[in-house]
Amino acid sequence: IRKGSAIAILQAMRTSGALTPTIEKELPMTKDQAFQRVYEGAQKGCSYCAYAIANVFQWGDYHILPSAQKVANEGEPSSFVRFLKGLFAQADQRRFANKITAIAQQWLRKSAEAGLVIAYRNLRITYIEQDNRKMEEQVIFEGAAAGLPLMMYLAGDICKSRGEHERALEYFERGVTMNNGMCLREAAEYYAKPCESNKRIPQNIQKALKYYERAAISPDYLDFNDHAYVTMQAIILRTLNIDGQSQDWSRIAHLLQQPAIYTLDTIWPYLAYVFTFKKGNTPAIRTAIECVNKASKCYDRYGSYDYADHLWQLATGYCYEIGAFTKEPDLDQAVTFYEHARESINRLNTRNDNWFGTGEPLAIPDEASERLEAFELVNGHYQYKEGITQSSTTCNPMPPAWPQNSVDVLEIFEDSTTGWRTNKYDWQFIEREWDTQKYLSFIIYDNRQSIENVIYDVYSIVMFHNEDKNSCTIYLYGYIEDTSRQDENVDPRVYEMRYFKEMSIPEGLALIKEFYDHATLPVIDESWEKQYKNTTPPREYVLTCDNDIF
Repeated sequence: IRKGSAIAILQAMRTSGALTPTIEKELPMTKDQAFQRVYEGAQKGCSYCAYAIANVFQWGDYHILPSAQKVANEGEPSSFVRFLKGLFAQADQRRFANKITAIAQQWLRKSAEAGLVIAYRNLRITYIEQDNRKMEEQVIFEGAAAGLPLMMYLAGDICKSRGEHERALEYFERGVTMNNGMCLREAAEYYAKPCESNKRIPQNIQKALKYYERAAISPDYLDFNDHAYVTMQAIILRTLNIDGQSQDWSRIAHLLQQPAIYTLDTIWPYLAYVFTFKKGNTPAIRTAIECVNKASKCYDRYGSYDYADHLWQLATGYCYEIGAFTKEPDLDQAVTFYEHARESINRLNTRNDNWFGTGEPLAIPDEASERLEAFELVNGHYQYKEGITQSSTTCNPMPPAWPQNSVDVLEIFEDSTTGWRTNKYDWQFIEREWDTQKYLSFIIYDNRQSIENVIYDVYSIVMFHNEDKNSCTIYLYGYIEDTSRQDENVDPRVYEMRYFKEMSIPEGLALIKEFYDHATLPVIDESWEKQYKNTTPPREYVLTCDNDIF
């Protein structure tokens, strides 16, 4: 506005609080002059000017702009005739409102045809307000053809409601290429859950997973509930391992950390399982017990978790087996819960009405039966068979060796700066990620390394490409204790910190390869810089206003 933008003045009228009294005094032109200037640009074919003019009429700002009122009143009868018509005010007001809408539609269509495709969104709204479904659908398909992701989703939804599933999927796939969250969700549903209505679309679990996971972090048109839904679908698919190659416990653990699902009771069986059996996250038996207890309460409340009963039952059985609840192993209780888990698994593997609508039973690995093999009944109580000290299983395995059993790699999505953690990688995977992405990120969730008196519990190593240089920067994230306080009754303060150093790309990759092969951290000398995340201890805060305590 201060630089003399007429469009900015019209836009500010649509933005609550933008035109403050101070800015009103400093306006380089009146609002009406701004309208005249933008109107002139719209008449010359400027798509954004046409959009701004349409907004003036669509949202009623013409009331306070004399020039806009003049446009609205063109062709209107004289004042005396309007007075006579005022006797039939309601019909006349409706006619005039329709005229204003028509003016807005005219300029929105000119804007869209001149290349500003977002105008289709506003144009659609005008037809919704007129309850003109036919024109609304026409605008949706025009907007989709012009490349507007929201319209691609809406066009796909219309086709879906008509039973035109292949055509619907075509629209959703086009939206997927533009990372539209709702298109990602709908396309994932088609690939994950074939049913009678769309049986010509073959099931593709890998594609469904990819789309669910991208939708879970997409900012486009997904509300909190949508994020929770797609995140849970990805968790269920990966845990059930329908295609035999999707199970990635680091990915599951990462998905379970998403805020969108924190309010869902459905997460407790999964959390109980991953924490109890140390699947893809730092060992935390206290957290495991808490999750088991919450899962048990929700099970009592709802009666079943559908596809996850066996997970919390296995976790509960194992907690009893190792004495996590009672400080002493309770093998009778352990066997009881393992037997419940076996029944739950058998129920899943024999029912035909599964979540995917395929009409075929699932094939859940029977971890419970494998664990029950460790026990025998002696004098009314269970004990381990001779030579066995703990139950075991070959189901749902974690990677057996370093680094995949302790370190995740952040797999970045194409055309994105974010992604999900995975432990399904090798050195060639790491090299590919480095060649195609801005950075490599390693998250160490178990067997963390330390450098004495330098940095403890290194939990992450990141390698960044440096702009316009054939070099990289390596970051080590960890903790350090403040040992300056000598009072043995006070725990030392722990600071989060990082060390970093710029080096050549071959040097950086060699450092990462040494860590990958031998779990060896680099030597930290004076050439490394250090930085504290919390450089000063927390203090009491006061709200200050104009340098005075408020």
